[in-house]
Amino acid sequence: MARSKRRPNIVITMADDQQASALSALGSKAQTPVLDQMIKEGSHFTQAHHFGSCHGAVCAPSRAMLHTGRNYFNLPLLLHTRKDIFKTKLEQDRIGELSASQEQENLEAIKALPMLGELLGQSGYKTFATGKWHNGTLSFNKSFQNGANIFFGGMCDHDKVPLHSYDPSGNYPDEAMQTGQGFSTDLFVNAATDFIGSYDSEEPFFLLVAFTAPHDPRTPLPKFRNMYQAELIELPENYLPEHPFDNGELYCRDELLAPYPRTKTNVKEQLAEYYGMISHMDEGIGQIREALQTKGLLDTTVFIHTGDHGLAVGQHGLFGKQNMYEHSIKTPLIMTGPTIPKNNKVNALVYQHDLFPTLLELADITVPEACEFKSLWPLLRGEKEARK
Repeated sequence: MARSKRRPNIVITMADDQQASALSALGSKAQTPVLDQMIKEGSHFTQAHHFGSCHGAVCAPSRAMLHTGRNYFNLPLLLHTRKDIFKTKLEQDRIGELSASQEQENLEAIKALPMLGELLGQSGYKTFATGKWHNGTLSFNKSFQNGANIFFGGMCDHDKVPLHSYDPSGNYPDEAMQTGQGFSTDLFVNAATDFIGSYDSEEPFFLLVAFTAPHDPRTPLPKFRNMYQAELIELPENYLPEHPFDNGELYCRDELLAPYPRTKTNVKEQLAEYYGMISHMDEGIGQIREALQTKGLLDTTVFIHTGDHGLAVGQHGLFGKQNMYEHSIKTPLIMTGPTIPKNNKVNALVYQHDLFPTLLELADITVPEACEFKSLWPLLRGEKEARK
């Protein structure tokens, strides 16, 4: 679609498991100079959250909500949940067993559901994604016209990422999968910078870079692990050896990453690994921004860093995200670019999923009536009553 005035490019980098507080600009021991600079150059939403879910793989519904603008309870189940992980009582009470006809209904509902990349693509944007897509192959090809180094799972070894090249048919057969040669963060950054470097269209683009860092298994490269000495890392103020009561998720996969009771030594060691993964990701984000700068595109790009949820890593005696504490339900959310106020802190309560209507409005696209999240533009304009 030709326009008289070129709309901005849109880049989203998304972390997997990054605490909203894991930024050195906020006093964290995690060294994040690139994200810190983005905070100075743009707007930082300090109270961004995810909506939640009824199953342990919180990342899948969180991402689905971002890309659809629909809340968890109004999403097709197969957009964010595989049948083989309907395990908890909450899931069983809500979902039960899906029949073949219900599965087909789910697939038809996904086909009919407008998605962020799909709407941008229909409006003239060139859409490209790399990294983790935990929401199925059908929705990926609805959302993106192209991609590279695509990971369709929830987690993997960072040096053995099962990757797919973009398949125009949308089939993505298992035999087409190849194991990535390199570390996950570098594989996704390389795909992103290659896309930017070769971009020659007059139309704007939408680029999603979905990291698998700092999700476990936390195996940072030596350069980044050596940035942190475990014995010098301070324990969180709310460190506990054990959670004081059964919250219903004390024995899910994430909580089994450390023995009970939690030890100070183990928590410090895991934090050192966690911070190393975040610092590697931060460096990769810097490489993407540098590629935009080299191409002369940074000043015409709205660049967003966010995450799907946070993580405990020893706080309250927990290690996972399957809880309602701030360290787990808050997400990082930083925006830079044209029309984004600089050195601006927004303390209003927001959802990370509010990016759906925000980015559609940025691209001058009508927001679907079924969207259940709110645009961030009133807050960016300084309208203090915008959320009442």
